Amino acid sequence: MRRNRLLLLLALGVAGAILVVLRLPTPRSPIAEPRSPPPVVEARKPPLQADAEGYYVPGYPFTVNGFRFTGFSLRPEALVTFSQTTVACIDAKISAQDLHLRCDDPQLGTVTIDGKFLTRLVTSRLDAAVVSGLVRMAPGQLVSSLRLFILCTMTCSCAQPRPEEFRASVQAATRNFVDAINRGDSGAMAALYLHEQRVSTASDGTIAAGWDSVRVVLDEIASGREGHLHIVLGSVEAVPLGSQHALAVTPFALTVESPTGESKFRGAMTVVLEHAGSKWLIVHDHESFVPEHRP
Repeated sequence: MRRNRLLLLLALGVAGAILVVLRLPTPRSPIAEPRSPPPVVEARKPPLQADAEGYYVPGYPFTVNGFRFTGFSLRPEALVTFSQTTVACIDAKISAQDLHLRCDDPQLGTVTIDGKFLTRLVTSRLDAAVVSGLVRMAPGQLVSSLRLFILCTMTCSCAQPRPEEFRASVQAATRNFVDAINRGDSGAMAALYLHEQRVSTASDGTIAAGWDSVRVVLDEIASGREGHLHIVLGSVEAVPLGSQHALAVTPFALTVESPTGESKFRGAMTVVLEHAGSKWLIVHDHESFVPEHRP
């Protein structure tokens, strides 16, 4: 009897427990809060050629009233440059498509440049044509139709050569000059100079100024009348002189072979170069010798 009562109580307890469990509320799954979309990052627009700071040089040489046109800049200020002077532009209209410059000078008069950008975005190529334009003089005389090539810009995406590229190009131009001397190749030496009156060469106190005089010196060197020359350069130091010019400085050893024997000399060479198109050309060179090693 007692056993049956215990079983009954146990059954009632289990039934009550099940009932309580069934009555408990079902836990709700947590509702995830909606995530805010990531912020939209606007793509960085590539810089326009019209906004780039830099200098433009012509694809071929020409003169305006006897002044050699060397190029122009748009930013940070509009300037037109000639071999003997720089002219500020009093009127500069620049858009993404074209440009108009008006520049007044007492000697040149009024010079205008009207051009169109051949590439809308800044280019990274030094030899890429970026502007096609016309240079005129008042009262509207057409001076030249030209294509202009970008030399360098000062922005992050510019075509300014890296220091190692600049150094390598100046060193190569200097070594090409010496190689032409060693070969006795007058034509190769001449091709490395600007053919203008402002060029000069100096050697141990003797100066030849103007292209005609420099060419006489080069022909004399190539003739071998004073013996065959062989130059060995030391380390060539390249120093930038603005955006268009460079200075190369190097020690050298010179051997002169003549019918009377062989002579050796030591000295230093400096070469001033100008960037013309896609290459360096010599404006001035100077050789000096250690006193006890003068030829």
